[in-house]
Amino acid sequence: MNNNILNFFGADASNLSANRVESHDWQADGIDCIYIIFITGRCGSTWLTHLLEDSGICGHPHELFNETLMPRFNKSIEAANFREYFAGAVTQFSSGGRFGFKIDEWRLSHLLPLIDFRTLFPADITRCFWMTRRDLVSQAFSFGRAKTTGHWHDFTAKTTEQKQDHVELSDAQMWKELIDILAKERRMAAFFQREGIDYFPLDYEQMLADRLLTVMRVMIELGCQHEEINSFIQKMEDKTLRLEFGNKYEVLGRFCAKYGKLLTTLDKERKELSTDELRRRLQLDYDLSL
Repeated sequence: MNNNILNFFGADASNLSANRVESHDWQADGIDCIYIIFITGRCGSTWLTHLLEDSGICGHPHELFNETLMPRFNKSIEAANFREYFAGAVTQFSSGGRFGFKIDEWRLSHLLPLIDFRTLFPADITRCFWMTRRDLVSQAFSFGRAKTTGHWHDFTAKTTEQKQDHVELSDAQMWKELIDILAKERRMAAFFQREGIDYFPLDYEQMLADRLLTVMRVMIELGCQHEEINSFIQKMEDKTLRLEFGNKYEVLGRFCAKYGKLLTTLDKERKELSTDELRRRLQLDYDLSL
């Protein structure tokens, strides 16, 4: 497999052993808690991680292994290979005795060949979170819109006026994104089972309903003290803005009117309905081939 992380350092699979990180001396770096937020994307993770970062005691849980962001992070790390990058990321992006990062399933598949997950992230000091989105239709639209427009996030510090994105996503585009999300969820479930990971579930809807409580519960899971959590919660401010609706409901209104029955089945059988079966039903009932 072409490894985007290795490519960043001008290396390839033949350099795997020279780059692989088997373990890390967390105690020497003053790290008492490691945490990983596994994500499907478009699930509110940027919103959550910016708030955790602002606490000052939960590290800086960026997408440290996202090849599009690594050049920015490596400006301060100045690593020549992945081993140096990993060690530098721990030093640069930890705080309060905690080091965290978020990662999606696809980039996890590029990270795993470069690490020994169980020894690098000891179970006794590692906390895992799995962040999804209950509303698959909105999540699929959000992916399709962002990929079409290149408009992924709005931040209070950078945005003076939010855009009203207008995009026309075809039925095939919407279903492709839906099926891709489901496939990611299946592969992550298999990874959790294989590694024996007991994760803490999070989702976008929790953040919408009560972001203060959600952040508080995550910080409690990370071992933060009640007093310091309360002190932060009292002054917590959002730096991430929800994107404007644009023509979202025009697109999704037509989509839901046409595929409502199948979408209801998907809501009920999210974990059981295979992507192959979903494609079969789309072909059989709607003459849509994917």
